[in-house]
Amino acid sequence: MRLKDTTLLKALLFLILVGCENSFYLINASAMNISGVFNYQDFYLVLSFLFFVAVFFKYGKIKCQYKYMWIILAIIPLSLIASVQSLKLYGQSFVMGIRPQRFWITWALLYFPIRKMMAAKKLTIDDLIKMIYIIGTCELFLFTAQYILGRRFQFLYVNVSTRYGSDRYYFSTVMLVFLLFVNLDRIFQKRKVIISAIYIAFIFFVVMEIGKMRMTLFATIMAMLFGILLWRRGGKTKIGVLIAVAVAGILLFNTTIVQDTLMTLLEFRNDKVSATSTLAIRQYGQALYLSSLAKHPVLGCGYINSLNFNATAAAGFLDRVYLVDNGLYAFAFIYGGLGITWAVWFFGTLIRNGWKIYRERGHQFMLLIPLGWLISGQTEAHWYFNNGFIWVTILLVILEEFMKTEKGTRLSLILEGSN
Repeated sequence: MRLKDTTLLKALLFLILVGCENSFYLINASAMNISGVFNYQDFYLVLSFLFFVAVFFKYGKIKCQYKYMWIILAIIPLSLIASVQSLKLYGQSFVMGIRPQRFWITWALLYFPIRKMMAAKKLTIDDLIKMIYIIGTCELFLFTAQYILGRRFQFLYVNVSTRYGSDRYYFSTVMLVFLLFVNLDRIFQKRKVIISAIYIAFIFFVVMEIGKMRMTLFATIMAMLFGILLWRRGGKTKIGVLIAVAVAGILLFNTTIVQDTLMTLLEFRNDKVSATSTLAIRQYGQALYLSSLAKHPVLGCGYINSLNFNATAAAGFLDRVYLVDNGLYAFAFIYGGLGITWAVWFFGTLIRNGWKIYRERGHQFMLLIPLGWLISGQTEAHWYFNNGFIWVTILLVILEEFMKTEKGTRLSLILEGSN
């Protein structure tokens, strides 16, 4: 039987999303990569180009609104300016500046073909959420299996270190936290409460025990608590959730990672961080970034390519200061006042529109996801680095679909059920 074009396009999008999740860490990327020349994920850039061309060839005549078009398109001049700044300040070639940003640009531009498919009624919110569920479920089982088997049988190609006396795996959790808030929203809507609670617990286990991601854990908990406070007409379900949260809070408070996170936050706030801690390095990095930014407040200090010595030295790499560990400080360092303006515009738009959807429809995940990113912004910007922005794009297209649809119209069987 001949597959429909729509099915092929959906399959291609799904494959791209899997690629953005590092192909479930089943591929030995380091064996394929040629530093500065080829990255195995360039294959997914080619797929993205094919997806873009195929969608606009097939549905190009379909009228489509792009509510977030300028937020997306502004990424291109930001990236170009950052590359020019690197050339001017460090002698780093323009290509070396723009090349590492190709993923950010590509995942952002996928907004347009995805919106086009949705306008053509060939892709729905439920299609996207189902993809997230499939990918998330696979990751939860694979990550847990790798954690149980440990280093004696490592079948996933992921970096491992030791923290709190056990292995720490450096898996990306941007999509899993996205899935967590979707499930929290389903509980608020009284949809599949038990299954959703299991997903939330499972994801917490990955973030807290397998990834040992302190700031992600803290930001997720804070955003969840805010969501529970906003929860309207929860009835007995809300009482049950509050009891479960209280019990979980008591249990979590006695864990090493939570106590360490709280102690670290207190030390950071009181400026009493141990000189040997990773947070002390981040404090130093943030001070370095701010002092550098003061010299180039508008255009920033440019994108740092790890293959350029002058650039890496200026960014503190020699002192173990890394962009990915310094959240919005690193983003401001790279893109300057222009980048800060974009970030305020970006987060302001997401949170304002997410709040509007909550007020009109009761859905919270479109509000809580960016809120979590913002809370963790002091040391994390996983939504920006590596492949995280693909999930920003997915959030934007879902948010836009809700924004353009009249109140009372059902958009998702998964989130809202049938009439």
